[in-house]
Amino acid sequence: MALTIEPATGDDSPAILQLLSDHGLPTDGVLEHVDTALVARRDNRVVGCAALEVYQDGALLRSVAVDGAQQGRGIGGALTMAALHLARTLRVFEVYLLTTTAEDFFPTFGFRQIARDQVPPGVQTSVEFRSACPSSATVMRTILSGMERDVVCGMQVDPAKAAATSQYNGKTYYFCAKVCKAKFDANPAQYVK
Repeated sequence: MALTIEPATGDDSPAILQLLSDHGLPTDGVLEHVDTALVARRDNRVVGCAALEVYQDGALLRSVAVDGAQQGRGIGGALTMAALHLARTLRVFEVYLLTTTAEDFFPTFGFRQIARDQVPPGVQTSVEFRSACPSSATVMRTILSGMERDVVCGMQVDPAKAAATSQYNGKTYYFCAKVCKAKFDANPAQYVK
């Protein structure tokens, strides 16, 4: 039977938790985000999952897991692509993740390793950042096309509708409000890493 990728429902919770447990992935907090989780189904059975935790200043991709018997068939990639499509649909253009085992898998989807302190404060409130993942986990980010991040407050800004801009070291920075521009202009080095 064909594989389908679709939004998860509360009925999928036991299968999601089992997949994560089977792979040694954190389960803490995942069911709080089932409304932005996806499942892969084959023969009416959940064979893969991925979830997005959406915050004001970005999203965390988490819980990408595929049943061991189904691995190597592109399901993990399809789930990752579907999650990134969901992020775009929700107008979230920066997606972060933590991994201890898949740092070679995610660059295919535009993810690059970054320092933990480059993750915006809202995303850092995730249970994965606070306690579920070890501090040694690799942190990665992808920036989806179309939006910029206000480096002062972390908001996503449509460059065409930015309230203000500033130039610093040959780069244009976009701001959601003039107050953010004023803070940036007073000390740009504080906001640029």
